[in-house]
Amino acid sequence: MVFSKYQEETKVSKAYSSLFWLFTLVALFFSSRYNYLLFHSLSELFSIVIAGGIFLIGWHSRSFIKNNYLLFISVPYLFIGLLDMLHTLSYPGMEIFTDYDFYANQLWIAARYMESITLLIAFFVIKKEENVDVFKLFVVYFIITGLIILSIFVWRIFPVCFIEGEGLTTFKKVSEYIISAVILFSIFLLYKRREYFDSYVYRYMMYSFFFTIGAELAFTFYIDNYGISNLIGHYFKLFSFYCIYRSVVRTGLEEPHRIIFHELVTKERRLQEANATKDKLFSILLHDLRGPIGGLASFLDVFKNDFDSYDKDFLRKFIIQAQKDTQNLYELLENSFSWARAQTGLIKPNIRDVDTMDLLKDTADQLSVLAVKKGIQMDVDGSPCGRVKTDPDLLITIVRNLAGNSLKYTPEGGKVTLACGRKGESVFVSVIDTGMGMSEKKQEGLFDITNKESRPGTDGEKGTGLGLVICREFADLLGGSLKVESEEGKGTAITLFLPVSQEA
Repeated sequence: MVFSKYQEETKVSKAYSSLFWLFTLVALFFSSRYNYLLFHSLSELFSIVIAGGIFLIGWHSRSFIKNNYLLFISVPYLFIGLLDMLHTLSYPGMEIFTDYDFYANQLWIAARYMESITLLIAFFVIKKEENVDVFKLFVVYFIITGLIILSIFVWRIFPVCFIEGEGLTTFKKVSEYIISAVILFSIFLLYKRREYFDSYVYRYMMYSFFFTIGAELAFTFYIDNYGISNLIGHYFKLFSFYCIYRSVVRTGLEEPHRIIFHELVTKERRLQEANATKDKLFSILLHDLRGPIGGLASFLDVFKNDFDSYDKDFLRKFIIQAQKDTQNLYELLENSFSWARAQTGLIKPNIRDVDTMDLLKDTADQLSVLAVKKGIQMDVDGSPCGRVKTDPDLLITIVRNLAGNSLKYTPEGGKVTLACGRKGESVFVSVIDTGMGMSEKKQEGLFDITNKESRPGTDGEKGTGLGLVICREFADLLGGSLKVESEEGKGTAITLFLPVSQEA
């Protein structure tokens, strides 16, 4: 009952709001017909109030709003509003700043540069886990705004944008196109990062960006500060700031749950994914630990009571099987421990200069006994690999897991090759085998711990698939990526690509 009443009140509020904005647009239109200077002052005042509102919402909500995009743009909008206010006061006809003819248009283009660049840069901090430091941001934009004002009012080195009787300068026109291009790129980034925004906020921000581009293009045509193109440009700016109002100010003041609940839903989804992963890991551990440990316990119990009745051949077979089981258990526990450390952030890469070929040779030496035992040829490609700056412990863990997997699923008489080299500007390390291979379906869930279907090796070796999950986790820590190429019955090649930034 209460909720339905709230919905009804919300509908009434929206109706009144729509009427208010319609009245505002009509009033602005008639004000432009009566006195263009009045229209200009009112429309700019609207954008200044919105800019101040964005600042207030971000500043006072910084302790609980975790959306870095909103936090980042909130502070600059205070200074954008300040430049717009100076633009309004210096507009021809206001008779406030009469010592120089070029203030208004210079302040306009400076404010638009600040706005467009801010909206773009904000997308590059949206993924950061820590909140934006709004105090440092305030200081930075305070200094930038101060330098802009000094360059216009004191030093007068800011390029002239409009000359009465001649129209726009080349600098002004080119700047409007540059600003439009920056906003266009922001549209692309908004689309790419849309999962960070509530659908309501995302939609109105997209509208705002398009209206901003419309305003900038309109301001490339006018030859009179009071002309029709200037009028259209201000209307587009009005619509742009209105959309910012709808997406940020209205959301933050009237419907803060849109932001807060969106963050909670996102965190809840990630928590559910983490729990599913944890449950899968526990399932793997319980399943794979119970069998071997139970078997060993049963055998030991039998031997304890009747050890002398078994011959040496039987004991030898048991010891061989027990050795396999304990080796599998060791690998399982080692990989589980590594995975857990990676998930909790306890592993921090220790970047050093590494000789890739030496690392591959060390790995081959460690696994040579297993290769000989299974009758598999293990080679190290002798082509020059070069050196990389990486964490040798993480890298050797990746290679050892990949090579161990290849040995597990390669039959007697097969071959496993460790290779490295350069592809373009990248460094790569590959493990190639002539083993069982995989179907495309199997490859799709290869690195997903929640979708593991372990299969035995060619010699009955048990596998959990955790080794490949660890490879992916460690590759991410190194800033690299894994590529799988495989065909059933013909073998598999898994390649680790390290980024250019990690080359020596």
